[in-house]
Amino acid sequence: MTTPPPLLLAAVLLLASGCAETRPRAASARVPAGGSELPLRRQGDVLLVRGRLGPADDLVFLLDTGTDRMLLDPATVRRLGLTGAAGGGSVRSANGTEVEYQGLLRIASLWLGSAEFLDFDAGVVDLGALSNTAGLHIDGILGCDLFRQCVLRLDLPAHTAAVSTEPHRPAGDEFELPFTDSVPWVQADVAGRPFRLLLDTGFQRELALPPELTSDLEWRRGPRADGEVVTVSGSEPKARAQLRGDLHLGPYTWTRPWVTLATGSPKLGLLLLRRCVVVLDGPGQRLWLSQPRGK
Repeated sequence: MTTPPPLLLAAVLLLASGCAETRPRAASARVPAGGSELPLRRQGDVLLVRGRLGPADDLVFLLDTGTDRMLLDPATVRRLGLTGAAGGGSVRSANGTEVEYQGLLRIASLWLGSAEFLDFDAGVVDLGALSNTAGLHIDGILGCDLFRQCVLRLDLPAHTAAVSTEPHRPAGDEFELPFTDSVPWVQADVAGRPFRLLLDTGFQRELALPPELTSDLEWRRGPRADGEVVTVSGSEPKARAQLRGDLHLGPYTWTRPWVTLATGSPKLGLLLLRRCVVVLDGPGQRLWLSQPRGK
């Protein structure tokens, strides 16, 4: 029997393109002294965090540094009886397609463990396709706007995440990278070529590049059709290939990485970062990356 080609959950990468008056408000954070660990688990190749908008809620969120804001699925909004969604407009998915959202919903309080995020806007967008690909219901997506007023630390080898409102004090093995956008873009070298890549925990695989930017790259194993990539706007074919050259990011090198060829932004995914500790300093607009020994 023929095995069906795999489906791949892509980074969402949502950017505002609606009216200025409906631009989402970023969250403020209330975190205990010393920081707070998030109730995170890794299921397959996605990072999930449990949270609550009310005392009895038990919601599942995708933790996605490739998305610039908090998102909620409309089915979850209806189930919780949330009201007051206003405004219209569209957002841009990972493959560049414009997706209409069903309004912005003002959220008074979101609890993730002992950390509380206050007074922010969440976009209401149908996440059904992503839920189906992940094999579980996703109530929402935790994007970078949620962590704009705090420091987010992702220890990917240990499958843990924590937030703090105290300034980050980098250790000697941490490499600092510029973080000057609403989502963490980094400058890397891909087989001798400079690439601006999105550091995206919502993308399951190693490295993704749009085909139109790869014409002069040399392959150790040439592109082959490899199922579909799924975003909020639907699905489309993708291919998979292995670079002949290496990927360099600061002091770190990945030898002959596998590449997903699909429309959208160039990105570093969760599988490539699996041995890294990533620190996003929202207030300081800085990012640190390290690969601790023994992890």
